[in-house]
Amino acid sequence: MAFLVLPVMVVLFYLGMAMEFNQWAQAVPGAGKPGQMVNVATVSAQQAEVFGAACLDTATATAGMISSSITVTLPTGVTTPANAVCMTTSAGGGTRNVYAYAPAVSGEAGQVMTDSDSSAAWFLVPRSGRAVGIVSGQPSAIPATIPAGSLLAWFQVNP
Repeated sequence: MAFLVLPVMVVLFYLGMAMEFNQWAQAVPGAGKPGQMVNVATVSAQQAEVFGAACLDTATATAGMISSSITVTLPTGVTTPANAVCMTTSAGGGTRNVYAYAPAVSGEAGQVMTDSDSSAAWFLVPRSGRAVGIVSGQPSAIPATIPAGSLLAWFQVNP
């Protein structure tokens, strides 16, 4: 009868080892679903940050230009976020609003906040015509053409 225990022990040993190896594999940074989500949020945040900076550079290089769609040139190797838009509007008194936005990805806002050292220039758009500061949580009115669900970089420039 004791000989029946040995096969059960061997099966349990290998089952335990398989579970342990699976846990080790999931502990590697970027592994598993949570790691993949972090990677997507990080890459999306970096693309949004670079696009926002390039949008601001383009808008300041063309003084006084008001446009609903500005062509932005990104550094080599950086892809434009999907459905990203750079636009300017008049803020009165010679000042312009510069908006750079793209659809937000889960976790992206937190990564942008970390990367930008909690810059007040970043907003989430919960509904059309309304933006909420990532850091401050304060609501602000924005153009209704900026779609809900967007991550928005908003700057004011003069001229």
